[in-house]
Amino acid sequence: MNPSDTGPKRPPPRRAEVLGLDQVSPRMVRVTFSGEGLRGFGQPVPSAHIKIFFPEGNWTPHSDAPRPPSRTYTPLAFDPAKNELEVEFVLHGAGLAADWVRRARRGDVVYIGGPRGGFQPAHDLREIVILCDDTALPAATMIVRALSTRCNVKLVAEVGGEDEARDIDRLPASRIEWLVRDDRQPCGTLVRRLADLTAADDAFWWVACEAKAMRKMRSILLERGNIAKERLITRGYWQAGETNHPDHDYGV
Repeated sequence: MNPSDTGPKRPPPRRAEVLGLDQVSPRMVRVTFSGEGLRGFGQPVPSAHIKIFFPEGNWTPHSDAPRPPSRTYTPLAFDPAKNELEVEFVLHGAGLAADWVRRARRGDVVYIGGPRGGFQPAHDLREIVILCDDTALPAATMIVRALSTRCNVKLVAEVGGEDEARDIDRLPASRIEWLVRDDRQPCGTLVRRLADLTAADDAFWWVACEAKAMRKMRSILLERGNIAKERLITRGYWQAGETNHPDHDYGV
């Protein structure tokens, strides 16, 4: 945070330790964090985000040293009784977070800021179409969990391989479509699939993936003429060629 900012001061990031690691799929690892520092973390809003700081040595938020590098992630679930936080990491080549999780062990320390933001679906929402890639799959999972069981859900996800398909809580397999990524064009298969997707005029659309592809899909949806901006949420979770894309890319 810039010291010159005049808004409310954010609390320092919370200390947390790795409690366990679960290989959810070949390219997705779920890390469970725990520790007294997470007490009072609160139940995150669907698709909220946190900052995970990866320190070296004995850095603390109260030291004079600069903050360590961080990346933005989705808090998948928090258990206040146990002070346990679940976060999923995509293994997509070399990078700060991906390299960290490959070598992570129980007891490793990180610092966590947030949660902030998020999308709270309306209780009377009748239909939603979710388009995402694997980086946004945890956020999509949170949204599905928050929806009424009466809501008609269509989820289309682009992932790194056929072996990445998995169950999503409360969502029948028949409502999930898995697309395999073409590495020559990130989220290109997702953009092409959008051409054949239809929904009711009052449906909600949630799109989160690579930033350039997200913008293409946002333009396509708005050009159809029957989708109001207030029924469309778009998020750029990452951008090809960038190492740390900002967490506030909404495509507008």
